[in-house]
Amino acid sequence: MTVAARLLVDACILVKGNVSNVFFDMAQSGLVSLHWTPEIGEEFIRNWAIKRAWSDDIKKDVTPQRKYDSVILANEEKARERLSNFEAMQPEWSIPGWNMEKMRQAVPPDRLRVGETHGVHPKDYSVALAAIAMARTFKEDEAWLVSENQKHLPPGIFKRYDVWSVNQGTGLAALFQDYPDAVMGSLLKTLQDTKAPRLTKEDMIGIVSSGSFFGVPDVARKMEEYWKIHDIPRKPKVTRPLPRQDPLAP
Repeated sequence: MTVAARLLVDACILVKGNVSNVFFDMAQSGLVSLHWTPEIGEEFIRNWAIKRAWSDDIKKDVTPQRKYDSVILANEEKARERLSNFEAMQPEWSIPGWNMEKMRQAVPPDRLRVGETHGVHPKDYSVALAAIAMARTFKEDEAWLVSENQKHLPPGIFKRYDVWSVNQGTGLAALFQDYPDAVMGSLLKTLQDTKAPRLTKEDMIGIVSSGSFFGVPDVARKMEEYWKIHDIPRKPKVTRPLPRQDPLAP
């Protein structure tokens, strides 16, 4: 299968497990190719560690700061392991020749209206540069910038650079429209591989519909209709093998 698009995935996409799992399974199927930069990787590590610390009920207002910081540091190690897993799943994740300082010179802040109304937010300037660098490096393929934060990475800014800035729901909807079988096959793999908690097809339909994850209920309804025709095959029941018989035994 020809790669449908090359996706520059922002840290906020990598942090959300149910979202990143879907995109990585689509990448492993060959439908898309995922890319990020070392800077995005470091932002993922920080954000994932903080998210895990808070999910473990370590609250900043009730926990001594030193203890809270130590919990974040402990989770940073886990975050680095997760990032290493991402890199193993997508070995070609880096953008060849990526150099942020050179890109700053090539596309200075005023070209992207950094800090201005309807421009790129200063903290997302490096993400914007990475998407443009990806588009220039892989000229033969479509380039998508996938981020939840469309307000700070407005699509209109990127049109002149042949980059399509989308959120995860818009990206999934576009892929489902053009490659429904490939997308549904990838979602099947996500269902089968997710163990904790184990997901059902109803769970996946809810994830696609929910604004907390993809937020595209129209696609969720189409998925439900698709699965009525192409049901998920049940895994064969595993039976314990009988002990091997010794042919020389009496």
